[in-house]
Amino acid sequence: AVKRSRAKRRLREVVRQVLAQKGQRGHDYVLIARSVTVESAFDQLIRDCRWCLKRLNQAQDQNAPPKHIDKRRGKPDQSPSGRVNK
Repeated sequence: AVKRSRAKRRLREVVRQVLAQKGQRGHDYVLIARSVTVESAFDQLIRDCRWCLKRLNQAQDQNAPPKHIDKRRGKPDQSPSGRVNK
């Protein structure tokens, strides 16, 4: 129980320091404490969390559709009467 409590306290502090700067609004983050969480240097935990957030942001940017492409591309235009304009 002592190690679990220490890991939770350390992760809470990491989140307080890192997510305020690097986290994105509207996103949920899940941190899983491992036994190494208690043994690692605190600076290393901070670096690891920043690295993970950087990777998450890069992956999110790659999955987002390009902003210059029209989402309706390939669909025929429709007039207000419902007829298809070609």
